[in-house]
Amino acid sequence: MARRSPLPGEIQYSPEMGEAICLRLAGGESLNRICRDDDMPHRASVHRWLLRDHEFRRSYEFARQVQADYYAEQVIELADEADASTSPAVHKAKLQVDARKWAAARMAPRKWGDRSQVDLGATGSSEVVVRWASDVTGIDRPTGEDG
Repeated sequence: MARRSPLPGEIQYSPEMGEAICLRLAGGESLNRICRDDDMPHRASVHRWLLRDHEFRRSYEFARQVQADYYAEQVIELADEADASTSPAVHKAKLQVDARKWAAARMAPRKWGDRSQVDLGATGSSEVVVRWASDVTGIDRPTGEDG
């Protein structure tokens, strides 16, 4: 059986390489950006390491949780630093905020995602209760007819 040719940028796993990747993820960098560097592995190599190495997988998952917190903190900074005097700057800041909120909610849904609860009553009917939580931008639930 012919040996498969290595992926571009294929590098053998080492704990030091895994730690370098996790530190950069925790600092807000995407895996795509990290893997573009010449001294970093191809994305497929990282995914293979995640399947094969339990310790790396644990570190990677923790780094992603920290990255979600980093993005959530950036939401506040971007909103505070946005130049409200120009429409393009406001639009750009809104896009950046929305992208980070979306990413944080997907990476750590229990912490940053929308919360919902399904309550199945004794009558057999179901009622969906949505609990509004102030998101990381500090915007409270909109009030309307439902209060």
